Amino acid sequence: KIAQAESASVIAYFIGTRRSVMWLISENSLRMFALPGAAWINTRVSLVRKQLGQGAAESSGSLESASRQLFDALVLPAMPYLQKSTRLLVVPDGLLHFLPFEALLDLGGRYVIETFSVAYAPSLSTYGALQRTGAARGKLLAYGDPTYSTSQSESNLHASVVKRVLRSSGLTL
Repeated sequence: KIAQAESASVIAYFIGTRRSVMWLISENSLRMFALPGAAWINTRVSLVRKQLGQGAAESSGSLESASRQLFDALVLPAMPYLQKSTRLLVVPDGLLHFLPFEALLDLGGRYVIETFSVAYAPSLSTYGALQRTGAARGKLLAYGDPTYSTSQSESNLHASVVKRVLRSSGLTL
């Protein structure tokens, strides 16, 4: 019902020690995919988070590589079934709670956010309860710079990038 009500495909994860699982829930189907175990996933999630925190000037090709590897493992198996979807509802597990799926790179070098609108839920039951009570109504776009950079020019660069993205999306400031 959630996939149908939200016009979204739901991707839910379970991270296991030796093997992990992804469930794809769409309007008419439920599919399950086997994924690598926790050590493989956690190593790459940690690397992506570390590299994203360092900023573009300090990041190396390892960010691109880890981002593509995570896309290949966590999203690519579902792609043949996502052709009609424009929204993804991600229900992460473990360290995936800290992974910005929007920043994963697909095979063509495009970020997930360029293909899908991404939303997150801590669990399907929590999301369902919020939908029933109406607590999850409305839309929100939020941006923050939690690194509190000491360089004014770096903060200005971040702000100009966000403004450019918002304007290109048709949003006004």
